[in-house]
Amino acid sequence: MSDRVREEQAEEAAANCAKLREWFGPPPVLSTENQKAYDDLTMDLLQLLGPHDLIELMYIRQLADSTWEVIRYTRHKTLAIDRKFRARLELQAKREGERAKLKEARASELDKKNRETATQVE
Repeated sequence: MSDRVREEQAEEAAANCAKLREWFGPPPVLSTENQKAYDDLTMDLLQLLGPHDLIELMYIRQLADSTWEVIRYTRHKTLAIDRKFRARLELQAKREGERAKLKEARASELDKKNRETATQVE
């Protein structure tokens, strides 16, 4: 494919991308997400599929939105699992610390009783 054809496809995709925003409003990109990544996804789909009419443009928008949401859900699922794992590790560390303190307190108490008993024997 020649550079000229690619440039024409890119220009047409950009025009279609602008139409999609005008007709259907802003994309479902959260403030914490990368707007450029969504735009790149949409542009790639527009260039790849080369829509011929409004219905095909609508399908491409729906495909871009659905793909974006699947990516988001996958990312959040991973984050949720990771957060749960880290919380569990923190809880285990806290419990181990409490067990160590309790063990130390029991040893101290036992040592105190042993000294008292030794003092009474003397």
